[in-house]
Amino acid sequence: MGVAWRCVAAACIAMGVSQAQDPLAENLLPAVTVEGIPRHVWVTGSMAKIQPNASPGPAQFAELAAARNEFESFQIHVRASSQPIELQVTAGDFVNGRTGDRIPAERNVAVFREAYLNVTTVSDQNGISGLVPDGLIPGTDPYFHERRNGFPLTIPAGETRSVWIDVFVPPKTPSGYYVGTIDLSDGDKPIARVPARLKVWNFDIPSTATLRSGFGLGYPAFARSAYDAGRYPGTKGRPELGLPLMHAAVGAFFLDHRVSISEAVVKPTYPEGDWHDFDASYGALLNGQANTLLAGARLTSVDYANGGPNPSPNLADLKDWRKHFEKKSWLPRFMEYLCDEPPGGCKWELIGPAATLYHATAPGLKVLVTTDIALATQHGLLDAIDILVPTIDQVHPLGGTNQRPSYDDWLKRPGKELWWYQSCDQHGSCDNGQPGPKSSTWPSYMVDASPVRNRIFQWMAFLYGIQGELYYATDMWGDHPWDHLYYAGGNGDGALFYPWTAEEVGGSTPIPVASIRLKLIRGGMQDYEYLAALAKAGETQLVSDTLRSFITDATTFKDDPAALLAARDKLGTALHRRSLAR
Repeated sequence: MGVAWRCVAAACIAMGVSQAQDPLAENLLPAVTVEGIPRHVWVTGSMAKIQPNASPGPAQFAELAAARNEFESFQIHVRASSQPIELQVTAGDFVNGRTGDRIPAERNVAVFREAYLNVTTVSDQNGISGLVPDGLIPGTDPYFHERRNGFPLTIPAGETRSVWIDVFVPPKTPSGYYVGTIDLSDGDKPIARVPARLKVWNFDIPSTATLRSGFGLGYPAFARSAYDAGRYPGTKGRPELGLPLMHAAVGAFFLDHRVSISEAVVKPTYPEGDWHDFDASYGALLNGQANTLLAGARLTSVDYANGGPNPSPNLADLKDWRKHFEKKSWLPRFMEYLCDEPPGGCKWELIGPAATLYHATAPGLKVLVTTDIALATQHGLLDAIDILVPTIDQVHPLGGTNQRPSYDDWLKRPGKELWWYQSCDQHGSCDNGQPGPKSSTWPSYMVDASPVRNRIFQWMAFLYGIQGELYYATDMWGDHPWDHLYYAGGNGDGALFYPWTAEEVGGSTPIPVASIRLKLIRGGMQDYEYLAALAKAGETQLVSDTLRSFITDATTFKDDPAALLAARDKLGTALHRRSLAR
């Protein structure tokens, strides 16, 4: 880390900062020791997918960097020799040895066992097959504080298993270097104490994402785990509240990954003037008062019809929703996902009249349609649609011309927004059950895609001037989600978390289980905050140069974790220096 960033005196003085003032000056970098760590224990950052047949790597301590109010992750991998291992993991506090400041592990360090998805058909020619890590089963979950099935982790003889560790830097944490340790044992027998060195930059990122999002959630979703809804915490003996509260829990969980579930609201929900139960279940998600690890995080979008075209809404109900949302100051996040990929999702001729009806009945509600500007123009819908959502390949076709400038004049109109999304075309065939192993270099949320492809979409959103991201589903699980998630030609298409089962996850209360991909999406959303903050500060050239250091366009980028992390470090360092120069 000291090599990655050197605050040489001339540069610091130019920013109005002396080395003596900088808590991250190189001379303050604490040493770490790896003596006594066996060679079959090694460390990677979050940007790696280590399979059970992997051989030990070289790194034996973790190097991390994060802003305040940010999550940063790393992994520890252990390979068993001729005897199996029953791995136990304990995280210690992160401590600034110079100042005594501390990041307590109990509230800020979460440890997960990595579960594997069996990839038998790759999503595209760049995919990896076999057992690929994706599901993250906690030791103790951070929401209900129940012990789960994460540990002990059995490592069969001759195989490798992996541990994922989230570190959260609380707001108000003083900038500086912190060192923490992770203790590994085989039952009661110590294996190693693995150090992690954390660089805390002197700035915060917001709890609510700057890049808006609207991710889908099915009606049964989380509750499909055959759980008695009447016993869910908070129902107070009213089983009808179980499903809304479970959906709200998924919504809060995604907010901690800086993503908004726009379909968190269970439909049909027609309050008819009585908003007590709605506000009790969902109000906290919209007010920033939910049970989130990120204080104040709130939804950036709420879909009225919840996942399907509804050209003929209940007008009295729609008026009631609009009135209540305006009263609660939620109206800017209120939208109607009117039509998906017309003419497949609905006929073109339905969109204009339906949009007019929604606008007239609920002024301030935004109408969203997944199409591009060329088709919207062709069908005379530029006034009707408020949020245009093309696919990434419609914005910049493979081998074609960048279409993003064609949206500029339309975006000058009041209230217009440009979002985008990935489709099955980004990883292979869109025909469900068909292999479609074509070569692809698009961003991808597939399990077998590289970590860079999982994380780079938000960087590209900033590069192309995109204001929001849509994703059609997060719970497209099928019958055996803990074994395989192959859908629409991809592994994990439409499934970004895993459902609770007592056998797999443990505990008595259902919890959503994160995928590694969701953690990497969170990383991309956090990276976007760095770009947005520097652009707002007028550092547009630095932002452009940093983006272009590893991204050429939507399909041409360095699929190299080191390149992405170097770009992130450059942005973080610039923000840190600016904060000290104030």
